[in-house]
Amino acid sequence: MDSDTILGIGSMLLILTLVLIVPILTYRFEKHMVWQYGEPEAQPQRHHPYTDSGVVAATEAGFSFLGWARDLRGGVYQVDHALLVSPDRTTMAVITAGSLLIPIAGTCLYTGAADGRFFYTTNSQYFVQIDVSRNSTSRLALERTFGGLWQRHQSWLQEMAVLPRPFGRSGHELEDFRILRTEHYRAMAHAGLISYIDAAASRWQFTLYGATRTAIRSLLVGIMRRFTLGRFPKNA
Repeated sequence: MDSDTILGIGSMLLILTLVLIVPILTYRFEKHMVWQYGEPEAQPQRHHPYTDSGVVAATEAGFSFLGWARDLRGGVYQVDHALLVSPDRTTMAVITAGSLLIPIAGTCLYTGAADGRFFYTTNSQYFVQIDVSRNSTSRLALERTFGGLWQRHQSWLQEMAVLPRPFGRSGHELEDFRILRTEHYRAMAHAGLISYIDAAASRWQFTLYGATRTAIRSLLVGIMRRFTLGRFPKNA
């Protein structure tokens, strides 16, 4: 093997290492919150056409509006969330818009399953969080309308044969949603993917093991979705 070949292979390995190391370190040291939604309020901190129109469309679809919540992460997270529950009380809609250094907007539809897992559909790659433990599964559906996203979510749940776990206590839907998220992160911690960084177990970060697995899978999923315009893989 001549020196040029060795140099070429070495350069490629260096590039691949950097491509992996940067996201792994980012995942490893970034801090997260189990529950980032503030107390529900009647009005958002700032109005945004995406969330305003999304709330109208969701209520027309029969969703009940629970309130606006500011993002407790603060700092660069200058976003507002509209929180709504579906007519059958099995799905929580979170419609988000604002800025995180760059403008962001998207909708997530969360449904808990009776077996402890949860499934969510989103129309924005930004809101996809890869869970290698498979306690949660996401589907990217590039739907512009709330109604279209809701239909896609319902069809997916039927396809996956999900037995929903309702947010059944009237007036306590957000509390039940918080319990669902708390149980999810507890399962990730049990799998060794994350560790809590405060005594109240309200903040967490990936372990090196979790960061490595998540970064690699996220990179692969991101590349495939970029080349297929979000069509594959559908679930992550």
